[in-house]
Amino acid sequence: MTNTLYRRYSAYVNFRIPTGINTEVSPRLYYTQQGPHAMLQAGSNVRLLTGDAAASAIHLGGWVRGVKNQDGFGPESLTALVGLEISGFLFGLSYDVGVNPQEVSSRHRGAFELSVSYTGQSEDDEAVPCPRF
Repeated sequence: MTNTLYRRYSAYVNFRIPTGINTEVSPRLYYTQQGPHAMLQAGSNVRLLTGDAAASAIHLGGWVRGVKNQDGFGPESLTALVGLEISGFLFGLSYDVGVNPQEVSSRHRGAFELSVSYTGQSEDDEAVPCPRF
């Protein structure tokens, strides 16, 4: 028996597209592959600015996750998110539910997840050259 640890490849794409004075749409794709297994997550967030310029916003989003395993590629779960952005921090509550018909053990029960993300800039951000379009 061989225990092979396959190399893992990942790609992430995210855009912020202004659709109005107080609204942005942020489509996202995340792909990862390790050996014969792969995962693709695709979805979008809508960012609704509240009150002052960019200090606070409400986020709403949804994604679908598909996986590739020995049975082929197919959907695994759906995820919904609601979040509150305050001064560069995004506090989120998401819920995902399994949609794979072969996952009978979980009976398609979902799970809640709490998240905190820092989306602001640090003092060192200017030292890292990033393209701006």
